Amino acid sequence: LRDSVIGTHQFRVNQYDLNFMWQQMEAYAQYTANSSAPDAELPSASEIGASTAQRAKRGTGGGSARDSEDVATKNYRYFTAQSGVDFKSSTQLIFDVLMQIIEHNHILVLPNLVKFTEICESRDQIKWIKDKALKLQETIPMDDTISHQHLIYLLCKTQAMLIPTIGELQQLCQLIGNYLKSSHIFIRNATLAGLLCLLECCSKTNTTIGRLSDELALLRDLIVGYINRHGIIDVSAMQCSDTHTKLVWTLNYCLIEWTSKFVPQCHLLSNTVIAAGNFLRKTNNEDVYLCVLHGLERMVVISNTGNSGMSTSSGASAAGSAVGSPPVGIVTPMLRNKIEKLALELVKLENERFSIPALQLLLTCMYVGSAKQLENTELSNGIVQDEPEIIAQQTDKVDILLHCIKSSTRDAAWIYGQVLCQIIRDLVPPNEILTKVIKEFLAINQPHCDVIAMIVYQVFRCAIDSTFLQVLQDWLICSLPTFLALPEQKAVWCLSVIFLSASINLHLIKLFPVLLSAGAAAAATAASTTGGGGGDGGAGVAGAGGGTFGGVSNLDASTAAGLTLGAGDGGEFPKLGQHEIALFVTAAVDFHAKLSAEQRLRFRDAFEKCAQRQTVYAQLLQSL
Repeated sequence: LRDSVIGTHQFRVNQYDLNFMWQQMEAYAQYTANSSAPDAELPSASEIGASTAQRAKRGTGGGSARDSEDVATKNYRYFTAQSGVDFKSSTQLIFDVLMQIIEHNHILVLPNLVKFTEICESRDQIKWIKDKALKLQETIPMDDTISHQHLIYLLCKTQAMLIPTIGELQQLCQLIGNYLKSSHIFIRNATLAGLLCLLECCSKTNTTIGRLSDELALLRDLIVGYINRHGIIDVSAMQCSDTHTKLVWTLNYCLIEWTSKFVPQCHLLSNTVIAAGNFLRKTNNEDVYLCVLHGLERMVVISNTGNSGMSTSSGASAAGSAVGSPPVGIVTPMLRNKIEKLALELVKLENERFSIPALQLLLTCMYVGSAKQLENTELSNGIVQDEPEIIAQQTDKVDILLHCIKSSTRDAAWIYGQVLCQIIRDLVPPNEILTKVIKEFLAINQPHCDVIAMIVYQVFRCAIDSTFLQVLQDWLICSLPTFLALPEQKAVWCLSVIFLSASINLHLIKLFPVLLSAGAAAAATAASTTGGGGGDGGAGVAGAGGGTFGGVSNLDASTAAGLTLGAGDGGEFPKLGQHEIALFVTAAVDFHAKLSAEQRLRFRDAFEKCAQRQTVYAQLLQSL
């Protein structure tokens, strides 16, 4: 509703970038030039697209050209080939009609010309639109603001498609500067959208080595000046349009990606990180929040890849320009750490529509910063390597994500759980977080016990893959008294999760989703009766006699007193049925079978102490 001014909905992100448009224009120009007879009928756009793809395939020696095309381009080629529509004749007809009507009613035609430039493939038609827009700009009074918002966009868009000379760009920048001073926000929005097209064009056609081209330098000065006056560095007074805010941030990010590498002592990125932090912490506008957040994420990603992903375009080469893009690598480790700290703050937000997208930014920073460790893990057959400094940083984030699971809704908790499982697989050795996970697993106020069970399962699988099975078994036996001190229903479910997670029986492991569904049902019951859990209560972790798992202390039975208070209250786990008992006994017997003789004695002794009070444990002892 804040952007309901006439015309502002017309300037959205283009479906295809300039590389694709240049490619289509080149194909159209080649077929036009190859037409021998003056009145020869030109092939349709579908035939042009199919033939272009065949030439590209022949020129690259196979299907590599088709493989390198993105999904949107492949879809375009397929549907235009299958439709049977003569796009060339159709666009020519539309162009002829618009050309006749514009002389009498330019207000009606200009919005349609904006749309027509998105499908136009004829260089001559684009030139005509540019020349006509220049004439109308000179003759139409400035009071006709609706027409001028379309005219400035058309001038910028057509010049970008035709690749302007430095003289043409200087003349156009003078016009742009005047339009950016307009008191009408929709004219500024149209101008900024056109400026974005020009910036894309000049960055893709930059042939200057080691520095900015004159065209890029001219555009950069114009954009930076506007941003400093009305954009992100200072507090903007122009808060009436979300479109304006997003366009300014987009231009700012594009400048960083395409030009900052060649500007000595450029502080644009560092200022942007500061401004983004201030903005993201305060805003309640989800649309703009996502725009700014995703821009930061892109900066981190492209710095890791070392290039901006801009490649040479056949369309640009046909226009007489070689397209190249410099390596980026602009986000330093220090700046990435600042962005990561910002993401950690945002992940803690109560509103999950803001915290979940921030989680994606946090993961991006974590994985980019751990690239070397990931490479070492891959060389070690997927076993996470101990890198003390990195692991210490990641375990702190595990604590935060575990807290997010406890305080979030059901759907968000599942997302956090899946993310934690992947982090455990990739970045954190299981022995470093086992105690944390088990503590959260036994917490009396954990509303999402099935999500934590999934994380427990992942920790145990990673421990088994790291050849820690025997040590893990010893650790579990030493910790049995803690589990057995819980109420019967919860103890049986928790022990079933533990035994299945530690199993190497592939058939038995397939029953783990059944356990998760039981935990989910218990969590749903607890949520409906108590309104969900919260807080930081959990099981205490204390040292115990016996073995340890990679330096992780066993859970002493003396800590169980703190667990039993409130554990199972409110009907968390229903009465045990035949299937639940059978699954528990089967998993325990399987676990017992893999133990050594000394471990089996300790296992039986732990259950014998509780067998008189709990019939389930007596039934287990009979099955051993």
